[in-house]
Amino acid sequence: MGEISLQLYPDYAGELEDETGIHIDLRLDGVISPIDTASSEDAGNGARLVDGDTLRELEPGIDPGITRALYFEEEGSLDSRALTRALETACEKLGVVIRENCEVLDVLVEEGRVSGVRTPSGDFNSPIVINCAGSWASGVGGDVERIKIRPIKGQMLLLDCGENEKEIPRHTIYTHNIYLVPRRDGRLIVGTTVEDKGFDKVVEPAAIADLHQRAARLFPFLDETPLLESWAGLRPLGENDIPTIGPLSPEGYYAAVGHYRNGILLTPLTQELLAREILGETG
Repeated sequence: MGEISLQLYPDYAGELEDETGIHIDLRLDGVISPIDTASSEDAGNGARLVDGDTLRELEPGIDPGITRALYFEEEGSLDSRALTRALETACEKLGVVIRENCEVLDVLVEEGRVSGVRTPSGDFNSPIVINCAGSWASGVGGDVERIKIRPIKGQMLLLDCGENEKEIPRHTIYTHNIYLVPRRDGRLIVGTTVEDKGFDKVVEPAAIADLHQRAARLFPFLDETPLLESWAGLRPLGENDIPTIGPLSPEGYYAAVGHYRNGILLTPLTQELLAREILGETG
């Protein structure tokens, strides 16, 4: 699914940016995954092994002790906050009314099919309801098919690298316990913890400091880079670690949940699959 969705992204991003005027900073210039010198890990899954001068050309600021890496040339990143703003703007241009902080208590059902939702602000009628409530999807009530989702906490931080063009990562950097995602304006996202703590969203200074230190082990200059922001989010983990995308029961009830850490990656494909299903397209 990930590879298919990745292939959709260039056209998807272009159309969204043209429609909204919001740049989502899609950068498909590769992901670099440093590997330990003692590791026997070889290139695979579309990656090629880079070392020596080639690695230094790709990432001049990387720690000198890192001598080998896997280079996934067709992968990359985007600005997830910009993507959210762009999608919100696109929806509003189509006449969609977005109601924030409006909890869905129940999905309403009449004569064997969905008829709307019940909220603290009143009932809203609709022949189609999509449960895309993320980590809260299991709490949506009503006489409908249940979805089993649990939240996985992730703490992250944002660094200000200023105009340090020589040392700042040029690509997304990914290891088994940390990733770095550069932005064009000199900011750097560092993530993430993986914690099974229910709906706890407390930001823990010790966890943020540990992430910062891990980042500095990859790019030493980051040790002195100022912290701009830190936060915690909840990733929705579905059964069997795979998302639920498509129709549920009764008729008119759909789901787009359980994407866990791949929600941004799978955005274009999720929208395409649901649109085709709801509109009755088969091709």
